[in-house]
Amino acid sequence: MIRRKLSRSAPATAALCCLVLLLLLIVALAVVYFVVLRPRDPRVEFAFVGLRQIQFQPPPNFRLNLSLDVDVSVRNPNFASFDYDVGTALVFYRGALVGQAPVEARDIGARSTETLRAAPVLNVAAMAADRSFAGDVAAGALQLQSSTSLRGRVKVVGIFRRRASIFTACDIRVALFAGGMVAADCRSKVSS
Repeated sequence: MIRRKLSRSAPATAALCCLVLLLLLIVALAVVYFVVLRPRDPRVEFAFVGLRQIQFQPPPNFRLNLSLDVDVSVRNPNFASFDYDVGTALVFYRGALVGQAPVEARDIGARSTETLRAAPVLNVAAMAADRSFAGDVAAGALQLQSSTSLRGRVKVVGIFRRRASIFTACDIRVALFAGGMVAADCRSKVSS
């Protein structure tokens, strides 16, 4: 009789053990997802704007050619790569678009940092169309604004996805008489 009671409760005990193991496995997978695999937004670590080329000749033989280097350093904190589409770096002078350059599509590897570069050449004729241009050149400084935007996604284990957009804006001051020294104040924002 004792054997029969044990043998009847053995399948119930085995089923209970399987259920407990299944629950533990589900909890372990949930912890791994929320702690390790959960897709996170990339972070902009710094943005830099520098002068790539300047050719300035004051009046009477006025000539001005400018091109900038726009660098944005992006850190990917995920255990999967962050891939983004082609982006654009735009440069404005007093609200008018005067330069643009593409930012190549690329993957930023898992838990790594990449510097994204663009080199917009400025359309000086469009800048000269503004009434304030002659006064700015005479003062020896040009006030510019740049903006760079990228859209991308993180895909973890081919299942979990997270979209992110990176936007960087900079206020730029180019000192014409000081060898083209550039001062820039940049702000960045990442949104999902």
